[in-house]
Amino acid sequence: MIFEGERVKVGRKRAFDKEVVLDKAMRLFWTNGYSGTSVANLSSELGINTSSLYGTFGNKEQLFQDSLAHYVKQYVEANYRHLIEPSDATLKLFGFLGQTADLFVVKGNTATDGALVPSDYEPLGWTTGADNSSNVTKYSDEVESWIITGYNDITLRPAALTSMVDDDVIKFCLIESTKDLPNSAMTSDEIIRNGMYYQDSSGTSEDPILNYTVAVAGYTHNVNGIDSGDISKINGIATSDISKINGV
Repeated sequence: MIFEGERVKVGRKRAFDKEVVLDKAMRLFWTNGYSGTSVANLSSELGINTSSLYGTFGNKEQLFQDSLAHYVKQYVEANYRHLIEPSDATLKLFGFLGQTADLFVVKGNTATDGALVPSDYEPLGWTTGADNSSNVTKYSDEVESWIITGYNDITLRPAALTSMVDDDVIKFCLIESTKDLPNSAMTSDEIIRNGMYYQDSSGTSEDPILNYTVAVAGYTHNVNGIDSGDISKINGIATSDISKINGV
């Protein structure tokens, strides 16, 4: 390919699925151990030549580390995520001054700490001068009422719960929903505003609060076809009575 007088090298498309290779490598290391698994073994069992192996993973040690990370992601986190992801969360914000704006809580994990600056809006999914209703990640339904004498309870959506686990933190922005988010012009005499207290306000009685429920209490999976909702029906059965349901 020639472009503006320079020869551009076109890379060869990878001929294998990296995740599939990692899964196979994981099982090979599991069976033979690290020392007992040679590069030749890996090349043969994974079905890729050594140059591709080194080109993709660097060396055997890195492939081992990557396959271990693959195991954790695919088999550990996937099976136990329900134990660490909140089942629900409520954001409590103490109102201050105006109460005329409707708003959404949107994802702000990529924004900088502290006061927002113009460059913070782009990572939020924001496009200047455009309707951003579908560009941002909404952490809540539209908040259509706002009180200034107490806390506003805002139920967070699953996207927020996921961020709490994946990012180990939750950052958010409040975006006015009728004008700012859809980029609609305001009339000359229109005033739309809401206020809230921040953590650095005097005292702690108006601090933002995040209430959430961690994991799911009790047994949540099916056992031999018994729905999780029916598990409580067999709780409390005495050991001496277990034989009566053997073979069922």
